[in-house]
Amino acid sequence: MSIKYENCRESIILENGAVFRNRIFFAAMGIDCAQDDGSFSQSLYEFYAGIIRGGVGAVVFANASISKSSRLKLGGLLLTTAAHANALQPIIDYANDQRCVAIIQLQHYGAQGLTELTGSPLLAPTVSMAARNGSAPMKAMSHSDINGVVDQFANAAIRAETIGAGGIQIQASNGYLISSFLSPFSNLRNDEYGGDIIGRARFLLEIVKAIRSCLSRQTMVSVRLNVDDVVDFGGVSLEDVIETVHMLKMSGCDLVELSCCVRQSFKSLITPSHSFIDMVRSKVRAVRASSSLPISYAGGTRSLLEAESLLTSATCDLVGMSRALFADNDLVRKSLANREHDISACLFEGNCFRDKSNPLADRVYCCVSKIYPRPSHIKY
Repeated sequence: MSIKYENCRESIILENGAVFRNRIFFAAMGIDCAQDDGSFSQSLYEFYAGIIRGGVGAVVFANASISKSSRLKLGGLLLTTAAHANALQPIIDYANDQRCVAIIQLQHYGAQGLTELTGSPLLAPTVSMAARNGSAPMKAMSHSDINGVVDQFANAAIRAETIGAGGIQIQASNGYLISSFLSPFSNLRNDEYGGDIIGRARFLLEIVKAIRSCLSRQTMVSVRLNVDDVVDFGGVSLEDVIETVHMLKMSGCDLVELSCCVRQSFKSLITPSHSFIDMVRSKVRAVRASSSLPISYAGGTRSLLEAESLLTSATCDLVGMSRALFADNDLVRKSLANREHDISACLFEGNCFRDKSNPLADRVYCCVSKIYPRPSHIKY
């Protein structure tokens, strides 16, 4: 007799020894309620603890900025000091106690950041219309800037390992700094960091190698990549992604997560159509078929039934959910107990994303969650 959600229940062991007790993970989702100094807050602890209790195999703590000059908003998380790391310690300990792999996502917003908090120009591979974020001042990165950011990523990774995180995830998707180097849409450089995919991936590979050289082999190094920028011209190609994954394997990466879209195409991600999701998943499946690295995928997955289908069809090795688990922290636990009828299902209307730029919202809320209901004065 077959077991319901058999593939979702299956554990997986990565090459570095990391053990995921099941194939479902909480994908990075910016909640934006850190303390004013960027430290992990009690609100964030309660949020992530609820996700962990719900039974996921891993959790990605989102958007820990590696530089104080790259912060999206006052509630954004930082990992630039020992104090920032110490504030994360209790939730890392809790995740480890629950056999949930704790992964800290390391972020630099690049040209998709804001300057109001930092006063610093936004870093980009080149100052181009594709990279530009309104009228914010921008700077094309010098070799010195590149070396400095590589060091910042490595230092943040060391802090993550020091507090017992099972791994780190380098945010190289969604149009942020590293992603903007990978994409010919935004990278018009004519030096060794531009041109073909070998040049455009150089910055990312230098970061991976620097981090890998600083950490023990037991600490997982993962990377989040775009499988498609979803722009009209000049985005990454499927061949680019496949080649990048191969180079990541050779550089010491343990796991790749695939995502999609940049600032100019976020609307497709916020309210995805079925045809859009099918297109992205077909590309994820193609990358997975050509890769010797485990491939995870996050994007529009609403249920464990859908996750099981992705695993059965060999689309990916691990399935990430963010909005669906935000709507109901217990989605995994309820599904495995045959209580799907009790799940508060995400509507995928995208209002949680809209909260991030709404001055009336002090954090991200949900349309259906009983824990994080949107206040009545916030309407869309």
